Amino acid sequence: MNVISTEIEDVKILEPKVFGDSRGYFMETWRDSFFREFVCD
Repeated sequence: MNVISTEIEDVKILEPKVFGDSRGYFMETWRDSFFREFVCD
């Protein structure tokens, strides 16, 4: 997951990594531990 800061304080863009194979596309949409470590203060 890529965390992008914005000009607005406390607003961040969360950009998931998308993985594709013959079955389709997959991504992790939420992981609480990641959010707490990289997004929350």
